[in-house]
Amino acid sequence: MAGHLLHRAPRLALILAGALLGLALTLGAGGRATAQTPPTGKSVTAIGSGQVNVNPQDRHDNASIVAAVEAAEAKAVPQALADARERAAALAKASGLTLGAIESVEETPPSPFGYFPGAYPAPFGKDRYCGDERRPIVRRGANGRRRVVGSHKVHVCRPPRFVLVNLSVRFAAT
Repeated sequence: MAGHLLHRAPRLALILAGALLGLALTLGAGGRATAQTPPTGKSVTAIGSGQVNVNPQDRHDNASIVAAVEAAEAKAVPQALADARERAAALAKASGLTLGAIESVEETPPSPFGYFPGAYPAPFGKDRYCGDERRPIVRRGANGRRRVVGSHKVHVCRPPRFVLVNLSVRFAAT
């Protein structure tokens, strides 16, 4: 019987130590918890979108594509800000407030469901719109069926069709 208890002693010690540690963490965390302070002034937050087509001078040159994407982003940001201001003004009017100055701006992802075709990121890595792809070589056999007999590299450039910028903008309100 004594051997049986000695066999279980390490397990009981671990369980007891874990329980004591959990209790200590719970009590320690409870003493330091603080409530968040609510915002002091009134504000209106709206999301605005800006979309600009990407038109590179040379669709087969990565540097040209990168420059076109940057130019499109520079045009899309003011569009997104204007769209957010328009939406915030409508929200403020509906709630009986007067819209004030911008308090904060945050870029939000274009879609909660992830990437969608036509937009970017670059397909070959950061700012890399050109790269090599492996393509299959297909031949018909004696029986007429198609089969892959190898592959070859092809250099391709895939510029995005457009740039989409979504901004969450918080405006002061009175």
